[in-house]
Amino acid sequence: MKRELLFKFAAVLTALMLSCSALSGCGKDKETAPAETSDEGDTTVSKFDADEKDKKPATAAPKATAAAPAKAGDSASKSGSDSGSGNVGGSGSNTSSAEAVSQSALSDARSFFEAGMYDDAEEMLRSVNPDYLTDEQLDTYYLISDSLSNRAGAQNESKKEFTAEEAISAAEQKYGVSIDGDPSGLTPQTDSNGRQYYTMQVAIQSENRRVTINVYSDGEIEETSEEPLAYG
Repeated sequence: MKRELLFKFAAVLTALMLSCSALSGCGKDKETAPAETSDEGDTTVSKFDADEKDKKPATAAPKATAAAPAKAGDSASKSGSDSGSGNVGGSGSNTSSAEAVSQSALSDARSFFEAGMYDDAEEMLRSVNPDYLTDEQLDTYYLISDSLSNRAGAQNESKKEFTAEEAISAAEQKYGVSIDGDPSGLTPQTDSNGRQYYTMQVAIQSENRRVTINVYSDGEIEETSEEPLAYG
């Protein structure tokens, strides 16, 4: 009887020991699992951080690279467009301005010419560029230009030297006399109007007088003084 009780007690004790051993093993598993989970968690967090760090530069770089060509292209396109339009506009504006100046100068030259202000007309005509005139305006331009040239030639012809011999001849014809003396003794002079003239004395026997005259290059003869040839 006692022996049976001992066996039973031993069996119960063995069962309890096995049960405690099993419980002890489960506790270790539970305690170990969080540790492994924690290690895996740490590893996961660390890997996530590393991946995020690796991903951020990779993501930022393409954005910066993609934006740069787009801006550069837009800027170049805009610059080219502005530059092209600016050049065209500037060229047209310059042409229009030069054309307006030439046509206005031609109009002024015509007005001066018709008013007999030939020097002013010639000056205005110098400001005209024939390339900017119409066919009708070109006819006016050449008409004024030729007229001014012909007038200048006529003036130059009239301004040729007026000789003493010519002055003496004009005086003899006017007074019907013969003038003796050396023409080289006469000196040409010029009045305020640009006319040349010679001063000389002419004895008019029929009128009993001696006159001092100025004989001008345009044919005018002016008497400046007179005196009788003989008294009584």
